Amino acid sequence: MKTISIINNKGGVGKTTTVHNLGVALARKGLSVALIDFDPQANLSFLLDHSDKLDLRSALLEMKALDKEDFSTTSIDNLYLLPNNSDVDSELFDSINAMQRLNLLKKILSNNPFDFVLIDTPPTLDHQIFNCFVASDYVLIPVEYEILSAMGLQKLMENFETAKEESNPQLNLLGILVTKLDQRFSMNEAMASELKKAYQEKVFDTAIRTNTKYKQGQALQQDIYSMQDKKGMEDFDGLANEILQRVKK
Repeated sequence: MKTISIINNKGGVGKTTTVHNLGVALARKGLSVALIDFDPQANLSFLLDHSDKLDLRSALLEMKALDKEDFSTTSIDNLYLLPNNSDVDSELFDSINAMQRLNLLKKILSNNPFDFVLIDTPPTLDHQIFNCFVASDYVLIPVEYEILSAMGLQKLMENFETAKEESNPQLNLLGILVTKLDQRFSMNEAMASELKKAYQEKVFDTAIRTNTKYKQGQALQQDIYSMQDKKGMEDFDGLANEILQRVKK
């Protein structure tokens, strides 16, 4: 099992879109995939039609290792969900003993049978995000080619290095994913050059291009594959293939 947290403390960079469609892309390859909705907005739970089983808050408070049967099934083969009822936030973590707080997510995933677990996260840097750092093998960071996203990336990398040094030495940066790429704008080229100069091979070759089908699909509670959108499928198939290659290495 490989656990990947999709993290950026800046909102609107496409975390939920990435988790949703990447999960489907990996499941379509025959891999068993669990998605965890760790964002209090619970958008991922809305997007995926799923059975009514254990929710994230209950799982965290019970503090027991989950089995496959504890996860909700979805309408997509091989794809499972641990949904959020919009009640997992910083207040929940503040109410839990400090000694247990940091390892809650790691505890419930300690007996997990999936090939991949993908975690959708809130745009914060608090107890929830450090739970993800502790519980994960990898972090994937989606960013836009714009200055505020680049500034947020520097702060996030500092927190990543702190978590790796102090709490989880096995944590690795899987890659930086460019989202909402619009090749019509010259500024994208300048930002691309700076990003690759700073992070080199950590930047995925695949980028997720701007695409109105994502918003249409969300309104219909459909992924990009259900929408049969060629451009979106190409992007997420490319990302899934790159991730499989990087994990093998």
